[in-house]
Amino acid sequence: MKTCTTVLILLFIFTNTHAQEKRELKTEITHVTVFSIGAQIHRAGNMEVMEGKTLIRLIGLTPDMDPKSVQVKVNDEVTILSVAHEWNTSSAANNTKNLDSLNRIFSHLDKVAGQLQMRSGVLDQKLNLLTQNSNLRSETSGVTSIQLESALTLFEATWMSANQEKLLIGHQLDSLERLKAETTKQIAVIRGTPLISKSEIEVLVITDHSTSAQLEISYIVKNAGWIPKYDIRAKDVSQPIVVMYKAEVHQQTGEVWKNVKLSLSSASPYTRQTAPELQTWKLTTLANTTFRRIGPSEHAYGTGMVTGRVTDVETGEPLIFANVMVSGHTLGTQTDMNGDFSILLPQGASSLEVSYTGYTSQTVAITKQLMSIRLKSGMQLESVEIVGSRNRATDYYTDGVRLNSMSKAPEQLTVIIENQVSVEFELKNLTTILSDGKNSSLEVQTYEIPAAYHYETAPKADRGAYLIATLTNWEKYYLIEGQANLYFKNTYIGKTILDPLNLSDTLEISLGRDPEVLVERIKEDEFTKKTFLGTNTIIEKNFKLTFRNKKPYPIRIQVFDQVPVSVNDVVDVTVTGLSGGILDEKSGIIKWDFSIDPTSNKELYMSYAVKYPSKERVVLE
Repeated sequence: MKTCTTVLILLFIFTNTHAQEKRELKTEITHVTVFSIGAQIHRAGNMEVMEGKTLIRLIGLTPDMDPKSVQVKVNDEVTILSVAHEWNTSSAANNTKNLDSLNRIFSHLDKVAGQLQMRSGVLDQKLNLLTQNSNLRSETSGVTSIQLESALTLFEATWMSANQEKLLIGHQLDSLERLKAETTKQIAVIRGTPLISKSEIEVLVITDHSTSAQLEISYIVKNAGWIPKYDIRAKDVSQPIVVMYKAEVHQQTGEVWKNVKLSLSSASPYTRQTAPELQTWKLTTLANTTFRRIGPSEHAYGTGMVTGRVTDVETGEPLIFANVMVSGHTLGTQTDMNGDFSILLPQGASSLEVSYTGYTSQTVAITKQLMSIRLKSGMQLESVEIVGSRNRATDYYTDGVRLNSMSKAPEQLTVIIENQVSVEFELKNLTTILSDGKNSSLEVQTYEIPAAYHYETAPKADRGAYLIATLTNWEKYYLIEGQANLYFKNTYIGKTILDPLNLSDTLEISLGRDPEVLVERIKEDEFTKKTFLGTNTIIEKNFKLTFRNKKPYPIRIQVFDQVPVSVNDVVDVTVTGLSGGILDEKSGIIKWDFSIDPTSNKELYMSYAVKYPSKERVVLE
């Protein structure tokens, strides 16, 4: 019976060990704003809280979060008293503790099972002995009938008791084997579980009555980002340009973004927030240059390694992933988990630009190798929401034909939020992004943009004629610099870089070389001659440019050529013929802009003369 009691106690302990649960707030990721570098995660959850103070513990959050970026919001019936962040370093200890406990339970179960098996063996021997002595003979032993009846009663009782105990032991062994198997499975799970550190947030709240606490939390993570990609398609020169705006999003934060509301921002929380200041550019000859290290009194350190720490000016806590840039350079780095950084300085570096989201940026003079930089919390820019499309009818020309087309987005896939210094695309459909570091391609928007088409050629360098699509009012489409795939007439023709950062009112996209527009540049030898005038030599050059349009519709073409430009007084260049071209005298570039009728030819002529001293040598084409 003692053994049975032990088994029951073990069963009770084992069952209650699994019945214990920790109270925690279940939060789900609801919204993610992805920056060019980094992302802001938004979570939400509800919990019933009692009157008075309640410590709400959010566990299992990504270790990738920036603790300084944590923001917590609750409903009006609950007041936040404090918010604290800590790294979960107890996972290994908890696992070890649980593993030791399970090993002790398994050992005890195995010991009890062994004792039961020994008892079962004893009962087997007892039953075997009873069987061997069950044949009683009165003629040899002198056993009376009364004695025989008593012996049989004892035999029956002993036999029944032994078999009942053996049956009970069998049931107990089956239960113990199930418990051992379950314990073995849990031990294997703990041993196979990687010990991943997690972030934990403790929120202390208070309320004057029992209510539901509706909690929202947000934080910034580093291991995420997105880049724009484009598919640019031109069906033919009578149709608008179709620009498919796509985004490649990646994240490796340890959290799966499952069915979340996703926004894409052109901003970066780690980008400098202040305009750069140019330093004096001192130029001298190499002979007068000396190389030395600038001393601290001159507010520069010169080349070498500089290390330091960036902290909050009020709390002294380190700022993780703060951006540290060398002033006037693209060289930079970010602080680590301790707020520390190190950076190799280029020659002449004199200061660092230090920035962090939500903080006022600083320009810090480099006066020593070990620096301590403290940032002060600042205000964020407010945003202005713009919903829907801002398209309007636009007149444009293509190949000499005036067209009227509506610039539009065939389907509004996003809500556009325009900030003072950035733009944000809020996808209408819920999105899932796995935490595997791989790019997930998302369609942001598709635009049909009116375009004017023309050809460009520079036959001196290349006899090809290249089709160019010119987009006007392109800035209203919130394009960001990125790689684009080009398609013309359903044919992939290559890649290009879409650069909307230029200051031009128009955006030009090259759609490749057109074999149906022929270009030829020929030097006319009969009009090319070399003469002598006194001590000078005069060379005259003449060229004929021929163009053929094999298409069934007119085309517009821009032609570029050049004449030499003199850089001294002894060489004189005179342009003698341009066929209506416009000459830029400073660069020597000549430009023609004209149309060619269907299946027609066009000829241009250009000529120039160069005069220089005969004793000198001038090389011309």
